[in-house]
Amino acid sequence: MSNLPNSVQDRFHQSFELNSEQKPAIRTIPDATASTTVSGSVAIEGYIAGKLTLVEINDTTWTAIPVTPLADRHAVSIQNRTGQSLYYNWEASDVDAVYKGWVVPNGYERSWPVQIGAVLYFKSTSGTVKLMVEELKK
Repeated sequence: MSNLPNSVQDRFHQSFELNSEQKPAIRTIPDATASTTVSGSVAIEGYIAGKLTLVEINDTTWTAIPVTPLADRHAVSIQNRTGQSLYYNWEASDVDAVYKGWVVPNGYERSWPVQIGAVLYFKSTSGTVKLMVEELKK
């Protein structure tokens, strides 16, 4: 088993080659003394702004996180420190008596590379809780 965190290992473990110690292999340029001339332009991209929002969610209705999204967002993250497991869904109309979707257990975090049009809905497993939501934009 690799030393990758569970959140990475469960989805991306097969993407990494392991060395003889069963750790992710580090790829290097074969000849470190070689040089190459490159022409053109380089664009550096990364997140330039963000927003934190405290959202109250309950165990009866699906609540969009956040209710008012950050304009031009590119990612949404949560850390579940609510004391409850949380359900999440991509539609607010799920009325199944027994939820059959994804769960974010207490103490876990989750991120989604979603843009402004995508809406995530959450529901707690018991009672009303407050969830901190982080949005990032490029």
